Amino acid sequence: MATTKNHPILQKHKRLGYDILEPKDHILVARFPKRIRALHWINSLFIFALYYLGTMQIIELTSLGQFDTKDNRDIHEILGFIWAFLTISLSLLSWWNIPIFKRKGIVTDKLFIKQKLFTYASIVFAILMGFTGILLFLLQDETAAFLKSILLMLHLLIALAFIPMLIVHLYLAIINKNTRRSLKTMVMSIKVDYISQMPLLGLECALYEKKEPVSLTTSVVDISLKELRVKIKKGKWEKIFKIENMDLAHLQHKDIKSTLKMPIQFYNKKTKHDMVIVTFNYSISILESAKKLLGHAALYKILFLTQRKTPRFNVIENIKIKANEKEHDGTTSSLSVGGFSFHCKEKIEVKSKVEAEFIFDSKKIAYEATILIRRLTVRNTYAYHLSFNEMTDDQYDSLKGHLDDLLIKYGAEIETNYQF
Repeated sequence: MATTKNHPILQKHKRLGYDILEPKDHILVARFPKRIRALHWINSLFIFALYYLGTMQIIELTSLGQFDTKDNRDIHEILGFIWAFLTISLSLLSWWNIPIFKRKGIVTDKLFIKQKLFTYASIVFAILMGFTGILLFLLQDETAAFLKSILLMLHLLIALAFIPMLIVHLYLAIINKNTRRSLKTMVMSIKVDYISQMPLLGLECALYEKKEPVSLTTSVVDISLKELRVKIKKGKWEKIFKIENMDLAHLQHKDIKSTLKMPIQFYNKKTKHDMVIVTFNYSISILESAKKLLGHAALYKILFLTQRKTPRFNVIENIKIKANEKEHDGTTSSLSVGGFSFHCKEKIEVKSKVEAEFIFDSKKIAYEATILIRRLTVRNTYAYHLSFNEMTDDQYDSLKGHLDDLLIKYGAEIETNYQF
C-alpha cells in the first residue's frame, strides 16, 4: 500500500498530489513480452539495413558513374530472405502464445487505435515489399525486361510510401513527450514507483452490493491504482441505497470491450453543491488492481504511459503577475497543483521568480512560481509555463480544492494533455 501522509521524506511528493510507493509495493509493468520486443527490434534493424542497401542501389543505377558504389543486390536479397524468415517465425510464436519466454510483470499487450493502424499498415507494406522482392529475385535470370521494370518500380514506390509512416513512428517514439515512454517499454519492463489520480472522459461506474441485484449508476471523477472516486447527483437514491455497503464497481468505457469488475470498500463521502462525492478503496492489493486496470489500453494510457503525476486542467481565468517589481495582467490557459500557464503582452525573462495572484472562492491568494518556458504566439503575445515553488498548507488546500471543484462540476473534459 501507499506510504502514510506523515512520512517526512515524502511530504513534497504528497503535496504534489501523488503517492510514492514503498519499494516492496513497486509494480513491474511488462508492456510487451520478449518475443514481441525481439520482433520489433529485428524488424527495425533489417528494415533500416534494407533501406540503406536499396538507397545505395538507386544511387548506382542513377549516378551514371559519378559515384563509385558497389553492387549490393546479393546482400539485399540475402538480408530480405533472413528478415522474412525471422519475422514470420517470431510472429507465429507471438500469435500462438507459446510460453518459451516466461514474462514477469503485468501484462498490457493491448494496443491503442493508432498503434493498431500502424501495425496493420506495416504488415501490408511488408507483405507487398516482400512479394515484389521475391518476384524480382525469381525473374532475375529471365528476359522479361518490361515486367521486371514494373515490379522494380512498384517495389520502389511501396518503399517510398512507407517512409512517412516511419518518420511519424520515430517522432512519437523519441520526441513526443506524451508517447516516448513507449520506447522504454519496448526495451525493458518498467517499475511503477508512484500512483496518481487521473480522470478519464466517458468512464462510467455502476455500484453494487453483492447481496443485492440492483445497482446505482454513477460518473467517475478520477481513478488510480488504489482507489476510485465517483459523483452522484443528490436525489431519491439516498433513501434506497446505503452507499457504505457498496462492495463492487462495474466500470464501463467505449474503449473497454467488456465490463471491468473491481471489488471495492467504502472510504469516505463529501457533499459539494448538489453532488455527493464518494471515495472507494479497492479491497485487493495494488498489484492485483494494477493487473486488472493496466490490462486495458485506455486506463494504461492515463495511469502509466503519460507520465503525468497530476492532471492539468484547461482553466481560463484573469490573473495578476508580479515580476521584478512590475505588475502584469494575464490570462491562464491551464492549471494544476504543480504549475500553470498564462498569456500576457509583456516579456518576462525565463527562470524569473514571480508572484501570481489567484482568486478562489472570492478570496485572493498569492503563489510564488518560476517561469520555465516562454514562447511568442501568433497573436504577438507571450505564453509562459511556470512551476509553483514551495507553498503553505492553506495555499495548497485552496488550490487543490479549486481544481477539485472544477473537476466535479465539469468532468474530465477540462483535462489537458500539456506537460510542464
